[in-house]
Amino acid sequence: MIDDGEAKEIKRDYLEILESLLKLIHAKAKEKGLDPSNDVHIYSSSSKVYQGTLGESPLKTY
Repeated sequence: MIDDGEAKEIKRDYLEILESLLKLIHAKAKEKGLDPSNDVHIYSSSSKVYQGTLGESPLKTY
């Protein structure tokens, strides 16, 4: 079983990795001449699993 301290560390690591990936995707879109929005929506199949703005805390994680 995961204790509260480990759970918080896992969540923090997950959010840091997600933020890094979003920044890379945003930079790659700009590099390709696209005009990316800072608003991010991530879907798994047809369900939204993340909504937020780059550089800010997530608006909602589902």
